Amino acid sequence: MSLSALAMSLLLAGATPQTLDNDGLTTAISAAGTTPDNHGEALAGRRFRITLPVIYGDAQNLRTYKSPARWRYDRRKQELEISVGLGQISAQNYDQFDEQGLSKVPDLQTTYFHVEERKVPSTFTSRGAIPTDILVEAGSRSAGVSYGLATPYPRSGEVGLPSGFKPLMISRIHMDPVGVKQAVSGMIMVIEGDITTLTDGGPLICGRFRGMLLAKNITGDNKNLLSDKQCFVTANIDRVSIYAGQTSGWKNPLLKRWTK
Repeated sequence: MSLSALAMSLLLAGATPQTLDNDGLTTAISAAGTTPDNHGEALAGRRFRITLPVIYGDAQNLRTYKSPARWRYDRRKQELEISVGLGQISAQNYDQFDEQGLSKVPDLQTTYFHVEERKVPSTFTSRGAIPTDILVEAGSRSAGVSYGLATPYPRSGEVGLPSGFKPLMISRIHMDPVGVKQAVSGMIMVIEGDITTLTDGGPLICGRFRGMLLAKNITGDNKNLLSDKQCFVTANIDRVSIYAGQTSGWKNPLLKRWTK
């Protein structure tokens, strides 16, 4: 049988589509989002396996600011702390909340897996205590594009987060200081599940966030006007795993797992 004939036979037999990774899901969402009437119907039912770095401590830019997984180490207690914190779509931070019927479904928790940022220096003017005083302050303007998963919590029927997994999880693992560096170097969080439809239309929802970000560990206490296009696919997450870095040399690098 020729390769073309084999490919056609697999197609006719309904071969299982390939599981989408970070790049595959980003590309699929980006392609679907270019057409106004495309709500990602073709993505419904697709499996995904997203891999995210577990970063250290405080965020320093838009990309790491949105990263859901972080680690810290307490030398006194000899504990490695791993925290996973999801975001949430609301009427206050998402401009299409009511238009896309999101008020009719449980709160959607967000997991960003791809973030792009273009940042340019800028200045902001404001009035002082005296109306004639004009204050000029240095800052920046950031234009971002973010892609993420949107998962209901509490569950919506069979769709939601793994058993025992909540939007904020903190795990502590006793670990000798000698092994910490190897464990955290290349540490990853792997999220697996399938894309599902929760609202009318399809699983793809896109909108914008626009607001001011001011936090010393992120902006150095300089104003940062953030304009961010956001695209999500509504998804069921059935497994979340935390793995130590490959340099740890451990036979079983799995540190923590939540499953349904």
